[in-house]
Parts: sequence; C-alpha cells; structure tokens
Amino acid sequence: MENFLSFNFLLVLLIIYILFELNGLKKGIKNLSEKVEEVNFESKPVKRSSENTKEAWWEMEMPEVTVPVKLLGDYGVAPEGRDTKADLKIIKERLDGLNIEYKEISEAFVGPTVTQYILTPAKSTTIKMIRDLKDDFALDLRAQPIRIEAPIPGTGQIGLEVPNEIKAIIGLRGELSNKKFKKEKGSLLVAMGRDIRYESWYRDLRRIAHLLIGGSTCSGKSAFLHSLIIGLMTQYPPAELRFILADLKQVEFTGYNGLPYLLTPVILDYNKARDAVNWCYDEMDCRFETLSQAGFCTVTEYNEKSGKKMPYIVFIIDEMADLSVADENKRLADKLIKILMMSRAVGIHFIIASSRPCDETYSGDLRVYFPARLAFSTATREDSQIILDSAGAERLLGRGDALFIDPEMTKPQRLQIPLVSDEDIEKVVKSIRTQADDYEPVDFIARSFLFKNFDEREEEEK
Repeated sequence: MENFLSFNFLLVLLIIYILFELNGLKKGIKNLSEKVEEVNFESKPVKRSSENTKEAWWEMEMPEVTVPVKLLGDYGVAPEGRDTKADLKIIKERLDGLNIEYKEISEAFVGPTVTQYILTPAKSTTIKMIRDLKDDFALDLRAQPIRIEAPIPGTGQIGLEVPNEIKAIIGLRGELSNKKFKKEKGSLLVAMGRDIRYESWYRDLRRIAHLLIGGSTCSGKSAFLHSLIIGLMTQYPPAELRFILADLKQVEFTGYNGLPYLLTPVILDYNKARDAVNWCYDEMDCRFETLSQAGFCTVTEYNEKSGKKMPYIVFIIDEMADLSVADENKRLADKLIKILMMSRAVGIHFIIASSRPCDETYSGDLRVYFPARLAFSTATREDSQIILDSAGAERLLGRGDALFIDPEMTKPQRLQIPLVSDEDIEKVVKSIRTQADDYEPVDFIARSFLFKNFDEREEEEK
C-alpha cells in the first residue's frame, strides 16, 4: 500500500513538472517569436489593406508643385553648315571618276549636326557601291566621319551626311514650348530632339513602354536623362508622377534628393537598387489588383474615369553595367524582365542607360522588352549592334548626336537631343523645394516594403 501511494505521489510530481516545463516552453516560444518578429520587421511587407495603412501610398496628400517652362533658359545655337556648292561638286567628281551612274545630286539639308546631300542613283547603281565610298567621300570632303543613309525611308534616294562646321545646340525650353508638344500635353511626352530637317520629335512613354540607352562616355546619355526628368516634371505634379533614380556612378542625380517627385532617395548602391526592383514587382501586382477591382485595364483609364490619381512611376537606371556586374546569379535581371513584360499597363516605365553596351549588360532576353532604343556615339560597330540591332552609331559625332528607333519606325532616325544646362536644373530644383517647403521627404519604398535578404525572397517564390 505504501509503495502504491509513493508511486502515485511521484506520478503527480512528474505531471506537475511536465506542466511547468510546458508552460515555460510556451513562454519561451512566444518570446522567441516576438524577437524574430522584431528582428525581421524590416522584412515584412506592410500591405495596403492592413490597419497600419488605411490608404494606398499614392493617396497620401502631396504638395501642389508646378514647374513652369519659363524657368529654363531660352538659348540655342544655330548650326554653321558647309559650302554646299563646293561639296556637291566634289561628290560629283568622285562618282564620275569611278563611272558610278546617278540621276542627280541635290537638296542639301542643313540639320543641327550634319548637312545631308541627296543622291538619286541610276538603276545600274547599287546601294553597296555608294556605301563603300564613305571613306573616299570623307577624304575628299575633309570631314570625318561620314554616314550614308541608304535608302532614305519612303524614298528611292540615298543620303550623304557630312558633319557641320558648327553643331547646333537645341534648348529644352524651345522643345517644351513647341506647338506640337503643347498639343500632346497630358501624355508622358519625352522631347527626343530634332532631326535632319529640323523637325522636333516627341515620344509618349505610355506608348513606347520602356527605353534602352547606350553610348560611349560623354556622348550625351546623362544630358538626355536630365532633359527627360525636367521635361516630365513640367507636365505633372508629384501626385501624378514619381521617379526612382538609380545613380550607380554617384555623380548625376543626387541633386534631386528631397524632392516630392522621388519615391526614395537617389539610389547609389546595388543592394538598394535590388530592393527597388523588388518593390516595383510587388507594386505592379498591387496595381493590377486595384485596377481589376475598379474595373479598369490601364492606369490611364483609371485616372481618367475613377476620380482618383494613380501616379506614373518612371524608374531610371544610369549605368546598368554596374548592376549587371554585381548581379552575379542574374536573379535581379530575371526579376526585371518579369516587370518589363507587364508593367506598361500599370504605369511603371523603365529607362536604362549604359556606357558599356555588351551582352553581359544588355542580354538578348532583356533587350527584347525594350522596343524603343536610343544610341549615342559608340566605340565599335558591335556596340551599335547591341543597342540598335544594327550598325551606324559608331559613325555618330558625340555630344548629343544620336540614333533613335521604336516600333513605329523601320530604320533609326538621326536626332540631336535637347540640352538642359546645370543652371536650369538648379533653378527647377530650387523652385520645387520652395513650393514644397513643408514637405518632409519620405522613403516610400522602405516604408511600404522592407525586404529580407533577396536570395531568401527568391527561394520563397520558388
């Protein structure tokens, strides 16, 4: 009997001990969970429907900002063409000396960068015969380099483009004050520059979706990006347009920090750029869900009919090569490709630029989602092939001389891009800061989606 009581007593003690340990374990797990949540707080996405954010980030009140075009300098330099009569005589003498037949050589167009001479070949003359003479023409005319456009789109003629004595400077203010630009205002219009006939060219980012840029150092890439940013700011307030600026060279965009147009401070390193691309992926999904619930297909339709404004997002990467080098496992490139495939409909547009255009920087899988290309002067024919899928950029003159192509064109168009000076940029930035004096800069990317390790996110998605 005593043994039985002793056994029951020990059993009761054992049960009490187990219950005690289980309670302690439960508390320990709870504490550990709280610590893990605290440590990984920066990794948890704060969803828009949560109690913490009752409204979408774009529904937050933003300062009323306007950027008048008159802030920009009204400048420009007219080109100084060549002696066209003397050039025509030299061209004819070269063709006659080689017994190359032609109908006429006429119509010298003095463009911003080059003077174009129009050659109408005879039926017995092939395009290759004229193209092979470009170096001979350069020797005779004492001008280098000469580019031959054969044929000129929509004609049976060939264009010989000879560099001007003095190149024109195309001011951004003049392009934004153009009647053609004002007529289309309300779109995401980008002033592309002027062609050989001095016609102004504009493209709507909503139509071309994304833009790929390439060219040698000091060829005009950064100048074009600045004119694009300022030009878009003159069209939309911060409530309707936001930028994500990745400046891996750390020399171009830092002056824009603190402006209400920026979703996040200017990105200077690979890790933040990686997080921004991931944020865009999640943002794209959220936008599709918002549009679906509202019964609309595109951001433009949503903004016009819903009574709300979902801002366009323009993501600019200056020096894609630096990102490609850091992206060893190509996961960032894969995520970027996924965004490029679908983001146009939800108002997210990418513009990427590089001074090292090559397959490692601009892979074939990436380039296919950039229907619009802008090539500045390149060092080699191969670089031009990477950017445009055709040669020609290796014969450009630099300093804003560029070739542009998009799906609406069959051949690249030569343009002189518009210029916005450093003083103009400073005036615009100062004006915006004055108007948004009470605005406290917000890192919307860090606030909305604070990421865990990129590789861990990729494993979860798999």
